[in-house]
Amino acid sequence: GYPPLLASFLIDSRVVQMIIVVLFGAWFIGWAGTLWLSSTRMIFAAAFDRVLPEWAARVSDRGVPWMALLLIMIPGVVLSWLYAYQAGFSALTLDASLVIAVTFFGTSFAATILPWWKADLYNKSPIARYKLAGLPLISVAGAITTIFLGWVVYEWLSNSLYGLGAGNSQSI
Repeated sequence: GYPPLLASFLIDSRVVQMIIVVLFGAWFIGWAGTLWLSSTRMIFAAAFDRVLPEWAARVSDRGVPWMALLLIMIPGVVLSWLYAYQAGFSALTLDASLVIAVTFFGTSFAATILPWWKADLYNKSPIARYKLAGLPLISVAGAITTIFLGWVVYEWLSNSLYGLGAGNSQSI
């Protein structure tokens, strides 16, 4: 279930329900567009770091990053076609959210231990002044996020309901 849709079920007014669903639908369209923009930024960064060839970061006279857009759009179109028209391919894409969650899990764990692991770096940062009950706030937030994402990843991998791990022989 889409959370705004579920929340709209709690409201008696059909007009307000419709407004909620339409506005969050528009928000989703805007969010999806930023995925393309952020992907081209990653291509620029990789090209400037010499991981990708220099031509990947070229822009036109009007500032359009055609090559970066093509490097994102061509695989995107191919994967979209596979997803829409090849039976069974969608089961292979279930792990995409799992990969993102595992990445965020690692990042939140790193945030949790940062004040002790790299104390010099942490103490020079602006976030060092924020504390909660004497603990670095970044560690508190990181620990909460680590615990939550650890539970989510465990559930995804062990509960066949989610179609990952135990529930999908094509998973991982």
